[in-house]
Amino acid sequence: MKGKVTSVLLLLLGGAVPTLWLVLFQQSGDDVRERKHLERLVRSLHLAQRKTDNITSQQETEDDRIVKLKFPWLPKKNTLPNFFHRTKHDRSDGFQDNEYVTGSLVFGDNPRAADVPLMECVRRISVTNYLSTSPIMSSGNRLAWESADDKMKKFRNKIKIHRGSYSFGVCESLNVSCSYVMMFRNPLEQALSNYQYCKYELTDELCQGVNANKVTLRQWILFHGSELFKQLIFSPHFCTDSVNVSVTVPDEVWFGNKHDSPCWLKQKVLMEKFSKIDIIHATSYIVRHLEQWFGVVGLYDQMADSLKMFQTVYKLPFTKCYETKKTRPDVADEDVTSENSATSVVQRKSEFFDENDLHYLRDDIYVKEALSADNMIYKEAARLFNIQKQLYTNKLRAL
Repeated sequence: MKGKVTSVLLLLLGGAVPTLWLVLFQQSGDDVRERKHLERLVRSLHLAQRKTDNITSQQETEDDRIVKLKFPWLPKKNTLPNFFHRTKHDRSDGFQDNEYVTGSLVFGDNPRAADVPLMECVRRISVTNYLSTSPIMSSGNRLAWESADDKMKKFRNKIKIHRGSYSFGVCESLNVSCSYVMMFRNPLEQALSNYQYCKYELTDELCQGVNANKVTLRQWILFHGSELFKQLIFSPHFCTDSVNVSVTVPDEVWFGNKHDSPCWLKQKVLMEKFSKIDIIHATSYIVRHLEQWFGVVGLYDQMADSLKMFQTVYKLPFTKCYETKKTRPDVADEDVTSENSATSVVQRKSEFFDENDLHYLRDDIYVKEALSADNMIYKEAARLFNIQKQLYTNKLRAL
């Protein structure tokens, strides 16, 4: 019976049988070729990823080697990692949430990044909550901190809050849990803020050495370079009295005593002795360790959300600092919106290159080079902040 049915089908199909088998065979061949193509594509992507991983691994190995050889003080061992990012590791790193609350807090404010009202608010928080606070970490206070005797070393473990431009690294001198927080700001905007600030606050050590009233913003940036990078790679040995530097700066733009250079200038001169490759490796190392170094990352242009996260981690009323900032705008922000600002409409319409105009400086290759380290660090800080903010928002939704 089966043979008869087959014979009938063959008769009905007639000459279509060879054509049908040819189509089926061709479709089967296409599937095989497509599968092989996909397999080759997957292998290619896999090899490319392995190559990328190998290059990254080699770069990180070289970063570590250069840092160990030329910047041995840079690695940090006594720091609590990013509070929010730890959720992806299921809190398996051995740290406890309450260590952020009970340990020391180092507010490494980048000069003018979080502005004076915010720093004053932090001071008031410490007073209101009966928290011991160290003097603002100027370079002099940092040197005194590092050279303290044994009795003072025991006492400084009891200090809850440290703050100031030269505070990064103090956790390494403590025998208690310690974490850093910082407000990061776009490097070019930060440079403008520092520049405007130093036109008025000439007594600040950041403003000594080069008079901001005698140079353009472009000259200021090219001379100062990446301030954030210098802050994060700072070591007290840069600023000891034994360090003598020779700086070629015209007398007409110099401010202060040329025989007593400010700490930032000593550091700048000493850092210039390292090669550009060394600086690139050090910058890459810093970028790679921001997540492990900072308990919370803040962004200046997202102040409200940043302070909410600070408050969540440290259980202190940081959100009040945002209210303070809104009622007391900082000097630099006022200047930027004034008729004489570096970004005024009149200046932007000028037919001549204006070395005070951010719109021109954003595309200046020399300015980009001077701020390249800070731009790399800021980019990573912004990336970490966005992840941190999402994790924080998810946590709120889960409540």
